[in-house]
Amino acid sequence: MSLNSILLPTVYDNVYGLNMKLNYSEPKFYTGGVPINGWSKLTYRQKKDALAKDWYVYFSYRNPKTNMLERQTPIKAGVNHLKTKKERLQFMKVIKRILISKLENGYVPKSYEQSIKATQSDSKVENIEKPKTVPEKTE
Repeated sequence: MSLNSILLPTVYDNVYGLNMKLNYSEPKFYTGGVPINGWSKLTYRQKKDALAKDWYVYFSYRNPKTNMLERQTPIKAGVNHLKTKKERLQFMKVIKRILISKLENGYVPKSYEQSIKATQSDSKVENIEKPKTVPEKTE
């Protein structure tokens, strides 16, 4: 058996098997309007101003009606009570990790729960017969 016949199905599955769009975008950080990568180059005043602004984790979720990604309410979860950049980033990384695991396991934002249920019920074909009720015997 040649190597091509073994590898070709795997390559095909990897390339063409990923045509489904994700229902969400990867969560990102908003860090007070300054790039975290250049934090060390900022002045003391710029750092202080950035820490005075709100920091949060944000993501987008696909609207089932329009099929477009829509930005969701930012998740702050008390991150702005922390005083340093290091503490805030550590906390936001935990939030991001938890959010990704929830999204991968099928989490749906509350604003879309009803429309997703309605879409799923419309797409199902109702060919299931109801079981006949058997009258109870009275003695």
